[in-house]
Parts: sequence; C-alpha cells; structure tokens
Amino acid sequence: MYILKRIVSFMLIVAITTASFSNCAYAKGLSIDSLKERSESIKNGAMEKADSIKNDAKEKADNIKNDAKNKTDSITNDAQKKMDSAKKSATELADNAKNGVTDAYNTSTEYINSIVTSIDTKKFEKGWDIASKYVSANLSAQMGATYVQSVQTAITNAQTNLYNVSKTNQTLASKAGFVAEEWHTGTFNVDSVAAGSNYKAERPASNSKASSDINITKDGQVVKKIGSKYYKDGTSSAKAQSKTIMQNYSEYVANTQKDGKTPLSFTDYLDANVELKEAYKILDSEYASEYAGQTRLIPADQMDAASEYLRKKINKESVKEGANRKELAKGYQDTLDNLADRITAEDGTQSRPLSEEEAKAIADLCDNGDFDIEEFGITPSQMIKPKYILKQSMIAGGQAAALDVALSFVPELYTVIAYLIEQGDVV
Repeated sequence: MYILKRIVSFMLIVAITTASFSNCAYAKGLSIDSLKERSESIKNGAMEKADSIKNDAKEKADNIKNDAKNKTDSITNDAQKKMDSAKKSATELADNAKNGVTDAYNTSTEYINSIVTSIDTKKFEKGWDIASKYVSANLSAQMGATYVQSVQTAITNAQTNLYNVSKTNQTLASKAGFVAEEWHTGTFNVDSVAAGSNYKAERPASNSKASSDINITKDGQVVKKIGSKYYKDGTSSAKAQSKTIMQNYSEYVANTQKDGKTPLSFTDYLDANVELKEAYKILDSEYASEYAGQTRLIPADQMDAASEYLRKKINKESVKEGANRKELAKGYQDTLDNLADRITAEDGTQSRPLSEEEAKAIADLCDNGDFDIEEFGITPSQMIKPKYILKQSMIAGGQAAALDVALSFVPELYTVIAYLIEQGDVV
C-alpha cells in the first residue's frame, strides 16, 4: 500500500507538472503532441519503476522465506543428527557396560578357580591346626575343640565298628553283607555329626524274620527302617529285596513239615512275626515284599541292573491273568519305589554309597588288620561339607569368620555363596 500511494502521488505531481509545462510549452510555441509524448514516456517510466520496486520486494520476501525454511531444515537436521548420535552413544555405553560386567565376571571366576584349585583340603584331616593358618586363633581353637573333634570321633567309631563286625568265621561274602550294614550306619552317623543333625543310625539286635538291618532314629524314636541286601549282582539283590510274605511262609511250612512238626496257619504265623505282619499291612497282601515299609538298600553299582529286573517283573505280572498276578506286580513296584544305594533321613543326612566289591575289600582288609577308613574317602575334609563349615563358623564367630573358613577350605565357592544367600546373610 505504501508503494502504491507513492506511485499515485508521483503521477499527480507528474500531471500537475505536465499541465504547467504544457502551458509554458504552449506559451513558448511547443506542440501539444510533443508534450503528450513526453507525458506518456514519464508515465511508462513510472510504471516500470513501480513494477521493479514490487518485484524487488517480492524477491526479498521470497529470499527471507527461503532463508527461514533453510534455517529450519538445518536446525531439524542438526537435531536429528544429535539424537542419532546420542542414541548411538547410549547403545555403545550399554554394550560397554554389559561387556565390562561379563569380563569382570569371567575374570573373577577364573581368579576364584585359580585360588581354590590350589587348596590342599586333604591336610584338613590332620586336625584344626591347619585351619588356624587361615582363620582367627580363637575361632579355630573353639571349633577344633568341639566340632572337628566330634567329626573325627565319629569317623574313628565307624572304623572300629567295621573291624568288630568282621571278627567272625563267616565267608567273605557273608562278612561283606555285615560290613555294608555297618558302613552305611557309620558313614550316616559321621554325616549326622558333621551336619549337626538330630538323626542317628543304629543296627538293631533283633534277628526276627524280615526285621530291619538298620534303623534311623530321631530323639530316640525309630523313624525309618532299612533292609540291606548285598548279593553278587543286581538281579540277586533285587530278588532278595522283593521276596514275598507268601514265599516266606511257604519256606516256613516246608521246613516245619520236614522236621515232622505241624506248621502254624498263615494268620497265626503273621501274629508270631511282628515284622512280617507290619509288612503285610502296607499293601494288605500276602504277595507284598516281606520288607514292605523299609528302604531296600543294595550295592551302589547294582542299582541299574536291579531296577531293570524289577521293571521286567512288573510288566510280566501285569499282563498275566489272575488276581495273584496283580498283587505280585504291586509288590515288585513297591520294591522298585523304595530301592536305594544309601540311607537318607528327612533332613538330608545320608550315608556313603558302597559297591559289593568295596564291601568285600573292606572285609578282607579288616581280616588282615590293614583297613583304614580314610583310604575310602571318610576323612574330616571329605565329610565336612561347605554348608556344615559355614553353619559351625557362624555359630562360633559370625559371618566374617564363616567366610574366612569357607574361602580357606572349600573348593566349592558357589555352594558357599548359595548357602549364605539361602540363610539371608548375603543380600
């Protein structure tokens, strides 16, 4: 609007000037046509000037608009670049952090392994004097006088009892059977002392039919019974463990009649044999194993063969006709379900598995006076587990002492850490 106003004003001025000039020109004898031509020329020049100014203004406006757009695009691009750069940096930092943690973990693991693999835990069996090199003198003295000595005493008792049970004139195979019973009883009690457990194992004096060979007690009460059968192979041991009550009674009848006597009825026979009657009640069947209700302990190296034998018997009896066959299958299944190579209490206290050959070897060594239970892995350093050390250490000297003992003696650091977390001492 401002430019148009100036153009109009300019044209008025031109018109006035032209009129004046026309008068003067006329006065001076100039032609009207000549004046019109000049006036038209001035008008055209003014219009061209106005168009030029308008075009210049539009061009400047477009330039300003383009500059603004370019600057906006530049700012947007810069912002996007910065965002991309920030995202990339964050990703790199996260990756570096992850890699750093992984590297630190691997390095720590390698370092821990390098330490624990150099520890000679066998020295531990010689007493707590070795421990005093790693933990405080007060702690080692306290634990040496009580805990470790009690474990060593249990080990010594187990060895003594193994020697005693071998002092018979029986065959080596028979001795091995008694050795196995005493081995599981003794090693269970060593583990019980080491664990601070209330469960104990004992060999009852009873010789009644189908009586247990080992009992586990708690506070003086029998809580589990175990029947041990250490025969020459898995099939033989499984057969002995699955012998039925009816087979037992049939043998009794045959032997009684052979002696010219009248056998008891089946019911009276059960009443006269408490263990058999208890076994009968488990499955309410005369075809139950005479050891029903007991853990069926066999040699460690016979578990697979014995299990396979029992499974075949179960399958075979299950497809045969007759009510007795189904009862026999149930009896075999009960034996399979309770087959074990060690005795175990509810709190996890357990004996050490033993093979039939090892039982014979121990019996033979005892006969010759050469048996050393430590040569079979029953030493303080082997029987005292990481969690047992921590439990006793925390009782004696608190968490710091527990860590000292653990790091000094335990090559199973991960078990140590897991135990501490479980107890709520490491958060």
